[in-house]
Amino acid sequence: MGPCASCEKAKKLGHPKEELDKFKNYYNDVLLNALEKRSQTPEEDMASVFQVLGGGNDRQITREEFLKHLTNHSYPGNSDDLFDIVDVDNEGLLNLEEFKSILTVNFIKHGPVRLFKSFISKKYKTPEQAFDALNVDRNKVLTEEEFCGELEKMRYDGDSGVIFRILDEDNDYQVTLDEFKRLLGKQKRIAEEADAKEIKLHKSKKA
Repeated sequence: MGPCASCEKAKKLGHPKEELDKFKNYYNDVLLNALEKRSQTPEEDMASVFQVLGGGNDRQITREEFLKHLTNHSYPGNSDDLFDIVDVDNEGLLNLEEFKSILTVNFIKHGPVRLFKSFISKKYKTPEQAFDALNVDRNKVLTEEEFCGELEKMRYDGDSGVIFRILDEDNDYQVTLDEFKRLLGKQKRIAEEADAKEIKLHKSKKA
């Protein structure tokens, strides 16, 4: 889903954590009970549920498969929104490891938030600089339209609508500098970690 399109939906949706919590309860109460046979470990159960949701043949779940199977199993939340949240790289597919990460305690922090922090910290030295670059109308608050629009121009790979909702702590459909800074508080450390990962990956490929 494109960044601007995702922002069009943001006004109708709550904080991503609410949808994730709804899915975690549904996973335990419905999906696990729907398995023909429970496994000996939670990891094996996750793999079995992954197959039920469409990941059995090609080891990945498309958006269409995800929505279809959750609908068939009477998911009480918004399956379309849930996919936007968990598809961190915005590729339209979920592999098994990505699916498993949904059920972790800090998924938002280590998934969409980490991706956004890494992206912003590579472009700007401070949260203030990043905020000013996104705040094109200079009114000291970010609207959904300008936030998503500017990130699209910057070629941000993640879902900007999801990030906007995470930033918008009071759900008033705008983001202040204080809200922005709270999310990007440890921006420098995130950038250093991202650089270290890239260096490590580069070295492993050369070895």
